[in-house]
Amino acid sequence: MNALPTEKSKQGSKSVLLAGFTLVILGIFINWKASKRLGIDFAYIYGIGRSLITGQNVYDRNWQQFAFPNLYHSSPPNGVFYPPSTGFVGLPFSIFAYSTGQILWFVVMMAVMFAGLWSFLNCFANKLSIAQRTLILGVICCSSCMRWGFYALQAAPLVVGLLGLYMVSLKQKNSVWLFLISGIVICLKFTVSLPFLGLALLDRRYKLIGFAVGLCILLNVVGFIRMGGVPTLNSYRANMQRLDTPRTVDYPSPWDSTTIERTDWPYLLNGISENLPLSRAISAFLSIISLGWLAREWWRSRRLPRDTNLFAVFLGPLMCLDLLCVYHHHYDTALLLIPIMLYLLSTELKKLPGVRTFSIPLLLFLSFYTVHQLEMLVTRLAGQETALAIKMMGGTLINIAFVSSFVILKRYLDYKLASQIYTTAVVQDATRQLKIPQDAGSHTIISD
Repeated sequence: MNALPTEKSKQGSKSVLLAGFTLVILGIFINWKASKRLGIDFAYIYGIGRSLITGQNVYDRNWQQFAFPNLYHSSPPNGVFYPPSTGFVGLPFSIFAYSTGQILWFVVMMAVMFAGLWSFLNCFANKLSIAQRTLILGVICCSSCMRWGFYALQAAPLVVGLLGLYMVSLKQKNSVWLFLISGIVICLKFTVSLPFLGLALLDRRYKLIGFAVGLCILLNVVGFIRMGGVPTLNSYRANMQRLDTPRTVDYPSPWDSTTIERTDWPYLLNGISENLPLSRAISAFLSIISLGWLAREWWRSRRLPRDTNLFAVFLGPLMCLDLLCVYHHHYDTALLLIPIMLYLLSTELKKLPGVRTFSIPLLLFLSFYTVHQLEMLVTRLAGQETALAIKMMGGTLINIAFVSSFVILKRYLDYKLASQIYTTAVVQDATRQLKIPQDAGSHTIISD
């Protein structure tokens, strides 16, 4: 029989709840202030949405030179790299004036992040009290990784919430929400869709994969036609070719002082030896090898029940691979919060080797790493070259986590498959000892 809560424990719970609620409010304020300092990435989403309304070619270089400083109050970009499908997700915000749409985008991002994480915690951390869950939510809201996303008004915090809702929907087998979330994610930011589609494949939801991919293709075709057809498509290709222009924020080299920290293999490999074609070739090789290993583990898991723990041990490597094999900046690492919490909240998974190596370094990075401030501090103390090397920290930690996630996945599958074989052998042995004839059921006599 459970003991009744004491007055002291009730007071402690109230204090935790108050602390959590205070952190939530503080986090909203911090992220709001951060979004007002830059918020540049919303301009791309808004601009594509406006072009779908007006028919203007958003990928035209001359139009970008005019529109971004005059309409969106930002310097002209090196290019617009989002496809038209992103604009369809941004349409509800593009019908308003830019400043109004920007505020609404912040509100929706914050609301989806809160709703997704709260649903996730209610589902996977239901043994924790409401006060404890509120505290976790507040800590996440105040973390560095959330501030990175809101600073640029990038979609990463929103996608974190959607990934939390996706995991809840997988557990509850809610097909409607799975279709809705996967469709939004792949259209909004297809570079983060690998974990969503990978888990759908693991759960044998082939129609879901077909729907999400088909919807993305359809909206992009419709979008390109709306904005001018083939010339617009050629303009988009020209934009993508400028993605790796030296002396721009997106260039894959940590030694270029103008770049922003990236997590992908070409960026890290180019930091070791500046040879971009070779870095890309090695990245492609590593991606193929990693996908092959994941496919092997998926094949091994096909006889196991598709439960939360199985989804969790696959989500870790899928999320890391997505961040390593495709162009990503540091703010997208916030998505790693979901696999970290799945590992640590499961009594079965948190004991596996590799969980601490995966979780602890990433938690420290996601919670406290201050991108620009640390670079400036290291520059003053150790020089610019050392400070630029710091920009490889995120990608390095994700590589460590990637290896750890494979250890977790393999150990979990080895244990589950061995248990399954042992259970089958015990049942077969018991059946043989009972020596029950196969037709015994036909001779059973039912009596009162």
